Amino acid sequence: SSDSARIPGRSPASSEAFVPSRSTVKPSAAAAAIAFSGGVDSAYLLYAAVKYADKVKAYYVKSEFQPQFELDDALHLAKELGVQGRHTRAYPM
Repeated sequence: SSDSARIPGRSPASSEAFVPSRSTVKPSAAAAAIAFSGGVDSAYLLYAAVKYADKVKAYYVKSEFQPQFELDDALHLAKELGVQGRHTRAYPM
């Protein structure tokens, strides 16, 4: 593979997930709002936001189709990361 196709900071043989360095994040990333379900993808985004932004809030949208434990788990993880977790209810038709 060519060097231009490589992810900065990651060797081709590395098995670690790519985490951007502070230099790849715009200095204006002072605040971040994350739509947070508590799943793997949004958990990684929340982790990265905490690492690189000055202020972070996590928002969870609860509907009747999601069990209460999913909301509880998401808010617990946000708290563990030091993020204010907020939730709202959705009422699908």
